Amino acid sequence: MDTRDQDSSHGLRLQMRLTKFSYVIGEELRPELSLKNTLTTSVTMTFPSSQRFDFFILDRDGREVYRWSRDRAFLTVIAEITLSPGEAIREELSWKIADVAPGDYTIRAETAQFLINNEKQKLISSPESVTISDTTVPEFMPGVIAVLSAGAILIAVSLLRSRRKKSARQLSLARPSPCLRRAATA
Repeated sequence: MDTRDQDSSHGLRLQMRLTKFSYVIGEELRPELSLKNTLTTSVTMTFPSSQRFDFFILDRDGREVYRWSRDRAFLTVIAEITLSPGEAIREELSWKIADVAPGDYTIRAETAQFLINNEKQKLISSPESVTISDTTVPEFMPGVIAVLSAGAILIAVSLLRSRRKKSARQLSLARPSPCLRRAATA
């Protein structure tokens, strides 16, 4: 749906993609993150752990209310990743929304810290606004609404037909029958 990104001086682009911008408490927020080499030459990065990406949520006052990596453990392994021109590493992270009040928030993605030529790097995405509400619509509700709507339409059509029949009967009762008309003229 939307992609926000940031380029580094080493030709790497961090992209964050959200499929929607309105969520309900208890729902999964799943940003898709990628780090792409935009150069015509390969780029080699060295990560100090198994973590590649992170994301965090800020409230209206800019306070961090959630960070994906906060309660997670990552393997302490030095990993060297080489991206060819146009190649990217991707990961979808997930947060089951909880422990926040309904309202407007900002989400930002970032890379874990890494090295290029012994120089520390960390990319942070552009901010993206999301709305979190506490009103949930149970999964079965769209089907129930469709059935109720169809039922309401059938009832309306039935009432309309019965009114037409009733009006036609009233008209026929209001007009004297041909026999009564002859008797009245005789």
